Amino acid sequence: MKNDKNSAQLRKQLENESSPARDFISGLFDERTFTELGAYIRRVPNEADKLFGTPDEGDFESVICGYGAVEGRLVYAFAQDSTKMKGALTSAHAKKITDLLDKALQSGAPVVGVFSSNGAVVTEGVAGMAGYGAIIRRFTECKGEIPLISIVDGVCASTAAAIASISDVTAITDKGSLYVAPPFILKERYSDNSAGSADFAAETGQADIRVKSSAEAAETVRTLLTKLPSNSGEVAVDVSDDDLNRLTPEISSLNPDSLDIHDVIKAVSDEGFFFELGAGYAPELVSGIISLGGRSVGVVANQPEVNGGRITPKAAEKASKLIDLCDSFNIPILTLVDTLGFDISGEAEKYGFSQSLGLLGFSYSSASVPLVTVVIGPAYGGAYVLMGSKSLGADVCYALDTARIAPLAPDAAAEFLKGEMSKDEAKKIYGEKIASPLAAAKAGDIDDIIAAEELRQHIISAFEMLCS
Repeated sequence: MKNDKNSAQLRKQLENESSPARDFISGLFDERTFTELGAYIRRVPNEADKLFGTPDEGDFESVICGYGAVEGRLVYAFAQDSTKMKGALTSAHAKKITDLLDKALQSGAPVVGVFSSNGAVVTEGVAGMAGYGAIIRRFTECKGEIPLISIVDGVCASTAAAIASISDVTAITDKGSLYVAPPFILKERYSDNSAGSADFAAETGQADIRVKSSAEAAETVRTLLTKLPSNSGEVAVDVSDDDLNRLTPEISSLNPDSLDIHDVIKAVSDEGFFFELGAGYAPELVSGIISLGGRSVGVVANQPEVNGGRITPKAAEKASKLIDLCDSFNIPILTLVDTLGFDISGEAEKYGFSQSLGLLGFSYSSASVPLVTVVIGPAYGGAYVLMGSKSLGADVCYALDTARIAPLAPDAAAEFLKGEMSKDEAKKIYGEKIASPLAAAKAGDIDDIIAAEELRQHIISAFEMLCS
């Protein structure tokens, strides 16, 4: 690989380059703020390249690294360039990424990474594989300290897929393909055509955000970054003109038997903003970030219109991921409870249900950020306990008049307790004496029973008190 170009020629070549990776960089950063790092770094050909006749790979590595401003805030980014060597990773490629991650951690600024690579350069042998290991180590060191956001906009396979999955948030585009085993092998051996696609990644929870294009990904990530602090030592502040005392009468008009929890979330949020994460995965639970009273707040909410909001293993893990993200970056958490209990199925047990539930309980119990919980509808059995209850550490717990909090659902409890009385009579007594929000409030597990139209006011007030 011979390169006789001088610096001026190389600089001009860089300025004239066009690729999907550079287009993403342009869309992510504020205009004319991006500064490239390590642009001229290239790996040195080795003996294997000469023996196997490896062709000239161009003047630049297949990854663009640098920093710039997003809404005026410092952000670092790397983007694998599939137009060069199909984005192949070399030891120099890996070093560019690890150097960038080191700088981001030192600066206390988020990192956005675009994955689009067909793998490592084979002639580098173990050096290329070690490059993956070095990136994993840096990602691990950054995890929980600075936000890590990955976008899969091409092939992201094997070890690269593991790296992307370490991120706090992963997005995937139509062109993205995220997998460990090549899809063609799964198709040949097991007649499985689904693995590897963008839709499959979203449906299995491997991708938190599903977008059509890299341009949409850039715009979506810009929005997400405004809701996250730059690092674990800062607080995310959001500016809103929405009235802190705005009433929410629309919640009172919602039919509890066909409730879409999105309507409640958007009703309480500033200007109806909701950045949902994991929308395609475990739809029985909704998670994401809202703006509330001028601050970012994480939301974990049962979705009653999907299987009665019952907690499944996947729902528990989805909730845990959001809780852990918020706890890492000082984002308070709002939990909205409307669940008929745990999912009862052989599939749930085979998944390792107890471990998923333990993870959920651990995430809530170990969270150090303010926790506010509102019971909106039914909250039965262990599902009530694990959905951010006061016994797990919630700071403030409210209930609406429509809440029902009890060890068992009324029908099951009446059958169990009725004795000589009729089932209807037993059900009525159970509902009034045991399952009512008043009974929970008297026991000290609910701080107040509030009107639906005052829900936003009370939630904001609680967070103002807890965050002051």
